[in-house]
Amino acid sequence: GQTRKTIKELKKNGSKDAIFHIHSSREFLFLKDVLLATLLRKKFPNLKINITIHVGDIETVYNRIGFFRKKSVDLLNKVFNHVFFLDNEIREQFISEGLRAEFSSVLYNFHTLESSANVAPYNSSDEKAIKLIFIGAIHREKGVMELLDAVRNLDEKVNYHLDMCGIVTDPSIEGEFANSTGKNDRITVSGYVTGREKQEIIENADVLILPSYHEGMPLVILEALAGGCAIISTKVGASKEILVADQNVKWVDVGDSVSLRNAIEELYFHRDYLQKMKMSNYHLREEYSISGHIARLCQTYDSEYGE
Repeated sequence: GQTRKTIKELKKNGSKDAIFHIHSSREFLFLKDVLLATLLRKKFPNLKINITIHVGDIETVYNRIGFFRKKSVDLLNKVFNHVFFLDNEIREQFISEGLRAEFSSVLYNFHTLESSANVAPYNSSDEKAIKLIFIGAIHREKGVMELLDAVRNLDEKVNYHLDMCGIVTDPSIEGEFANSTGKNDRITVSGYVTGREKQEIIENADVLILPSYHEGMPLVILEALAGGCAIISTKVGASKEILVADQNVKWVDVGDSVSLRNAIEELYFHRDYLQKMKMSNYHLREEYSISGHIARLCQTYDSEYGE
């Protein structure tokens, strides 16, 4: 259905000046998208075809489709005019496999949250709880169990509240997660959040925590910037390319609840530092807005296809 509809539209409106941009991910979805582009290239030789690969590691792309690895790189070179990646690490991985470097680039993700008028200052009163949030899939590889272990072992002087936003997608931790959160009245499990509800949670938070084992370009990191949150994160994916240590983020080690606990305590006991990070991130928000993203995309289009 998708292929027939695309071909029909291109025949109807013409393909000479058209740009067909595919947003792809991994495994068989990636295979399908590359084969679709190959078919379109045969039918419309003048069509400009681009692809954005929304994955942070090449091994994730080729999980279960290793047989297609070499052939797909050949097709990326022959079929596509430009290949976009979410960070430099995966771009370099594809280049090492033979992708043409001159026809590839990094285009960072963007947020669509409306910007607040300002960032509410963090109250320096010792009685005020630091508001922590996690937003994402409740999965072991998101580091949620290390996060729960970290807050369980916080200094007894740390007054906090943790809002866990997401649904359990990993059956192996379902029971343990329910048991850990159910026994702690300072943790709220909000389930899946979106739209205005999600924006309000982010805007009212002090710190976003994302201790993932691996990522591409986490959208929630950019949303945290838009909401003026301080950030605690593992150094994975494109986050390490756009965030500066101690200015925008406290980096923690993958799978390490102790470094998570220490980062939370440092922000809690150093309120001026926390507020400075919140403001720094708020000022960075416009760089990753949807308008900025479109401008950078159009700049690439102009350089590739402009007359």
